[in-house]
Amino acid sequence: MRDMNQKSLLFDKIFETSTDAIIVFDEDLRIIKTSQSIHKILGYTEEEMLGNNVKSLIYVKDTAILEKEAKKANEPRTSSLSFFPHRLSFLQKGSQAFFSVLRKP
Repeated sequence: MRDMNQKSLLFDKIFETSTDAIIVFDEDLRIIKTSQSIHKILGYTEEEMLGNNVKSLIYVKDTAILEKEAKKANEPRTSSLSFFPHRLSFLQKGSQAFFSVLRKP
C-alpha cells in the first residue's frame, strides 16, 4: 500500500510540473484532470475545464475523430489515447484561434 501511495505522489508531482499540455478525461469524455500547461495555452482555468466535456475544447471538425479514438481506447486490448495518432485542434478561450497537437506512438 505504501508503494502505491509513493507512486501516486510521484505521478502527481510529475503531472503538476510537466511542461506538456495534458487533459485527462473519462469514458464519457468529461475532463477529470488537467496540467498547468494546458491552462496557459488555452486560457481556461482548472475550474472552467473540470467536469466539462472535452469536445467543448475541440474544433468542431475534429470531434468525430476524438469520439472514434476514445471508443477504441475503452475497448479491451487497444492502445490508450496517450498514443493518439491524429492531429486535433483545440480552441483557445475568447478567440477563434486554435492550436493543433499531434501525438505519435
